[in-house]
Amino acid sequence: MSIVSGPDRELRIIYSILVNGSMLLTAYFGWTLGGGWLPLQIVLALIFAVISRAVGKMFERAAYYRSQHDNIGWLRCIILGVMFAIANIVTDYGSSAAIRDANTVAAQNANALAKDTRGEVIRIEKRIAEIRAQTAWKTTYLAPSAYDALIAAAELVRDNESKRGGCGRICEAKTKELAELQAAKANAQHRLALKAEMVQLERELVEAKAKAADNKVESSAALAQVKAMVAWVGFDRNASEAKVFWGNNAIMLITCVLTTLGIIYLATELGADQPVERRPEPVHAPRYLPEPAALQTEPAPVRQAAQAARMDTYRRTTPVEEQQTDNLDRLRREMEQFLSARPELANRVSA
Repeated sequence: MSIVSGPDRELRIIYSILVNGSMLLTAYFGWTLGGGWLPLQIVLALIFAVISRAVGKMFERAAYYRSQHDNIGWLRCIILGVMFAIANIVTDYGSSAAIRDANTVAAQNANALAKDTRGEVIRIEKRIAEIRAQTAWKTTYLAPSAYDALIAAAELVRDNESKRGGCGRICEAKTKELAELQAAKANAQHRLALKAEMVQLERELVEAKAKAADNKVESSAALAQVKAMVAWVGFDRNASEAKVFWGNNAIMLITCVLTTLGIIYLATELGADQPVERRPEPVHAPRYLPEPAALQTEPAPVRQAAQAARMDTYRRTTPVEEQQTDNLDRLRREMEQFLSARPELANRVSA
């Protein structure tokens, strides 16, 4: 008896889940194959969904035909079932690859954005530290505009001294003072620019930190599973991208193959669990039909005409060899009836 007979409905539920899940994957394969044109997407989704359903149905019918000893029907369903199973594995694998790739790419994009925002925070903080290092040791400067009057006064004294007959001690002192004032003005302007940049960077730092908090690093569940399994296989915590790629594809392929094999096995059990149809044995009509009871009450001419008609049909439809065999059988029966009616003759014959 099949394992799914009787009250055991759990395997029927498992079979239904496997088939419906595989139908969803194949339908998604057809949907994506439609290229964004809605009518074609619907048609292809339905066609590919039927493929998964046909896998189980073909093997279910094959098991039923085998129980009926119908080898032709069994072979026909096996061939179609294998073809549908191959198509089901390919479509399920393609849909799984598309879904896992979408999940991985989404996580990578989110992580790239998170990395960029954190990199911006690091850049701003580094620049602020540089500005503070540049301005920490410098003395206090006047406003850049405050140096204009001092520079103009030093230039005036220097020019007046040089007009009196050469640049003497006062002229040299004012020239040196003028250079210091011009350098101080340049430093004041640079310091003012650094302070303005510092204010801008602090504002940008607040915005960058807020953006970094909104764009957190995400983990791809699909990729994490693959990395963990690949790490155990190769005992390598930092597996290369090539190993992760082939590990991901191997996991998807094995899963799709096992799902299809599960559908085939359970469908076979369900087909074998169907009641066997008992075909009635062919009934061979006797060569000599007894006369109907109604004919016994009819007049002798009517019975003789009916018997003659049956004999005529018998001679036209029965080969000569069979007629000879039937005649011998009939003669033997008549002899047995005659001897049974006259025991004295039967004793003489036997003696």
